[in-house]
This record gives sequence, C-alpha cells and structure tokens, in this order.
Amino acid sequence: MTVIGPGLDPVFPAHEDRPAVQLVAREGLDGVTIHAVPVTPEGEPAPWFMFGGTFIFSSDSRFRRAAGHYGAVPLHDRVE
Repeated sequence: MTVIGPGLDPVFPAHEDRPAVQLVAREGLDGVTIHAVPVTPEGEPAPWFMFGGTFIFSSDSRFRRAAGHYGAVPLHDRVE
C-alpha cells in the first residue's frame, strides 16, 4: 500500500500491488480523527468506504507527521 497526501512524498509510486490510500482528517465530537481511504481512479465515482478491521502503520517519520501521532490508523476499505 502506498500512502499519499499532504506532507507525504511516496518513495515508490502507487501500483496494482501497492494501491494508493490517502489520509483523511475529520472533525467530530471527540476532536480530529484520522483514517485512510483507498484513492478512487479519476473519472470513477467514489464509493462509500467504511472500516473493515484493518489498520495501517509505518515507522517512517513522514507517516507519523502526517497522521499527527505515532500509532496505527484505521483503513476504511470496506464497501457494501
């Protein structure tokens, strides 16, 4: 998986074997939450993604800086 987004300069380009996901920040009642969603190819409608039970993590400092904390981020990759 290739994480893309502000503050992240991917070492490897996204590929079929390493699909792109982007970090999303949402403001809620408990403050800001961060999760990742798959990048939808341009020109295709974006489905509604939900949490499917997978977390992503990297020890790379760019990931920690982009996520705002040192820890795992939920991956919203489930579609029904």
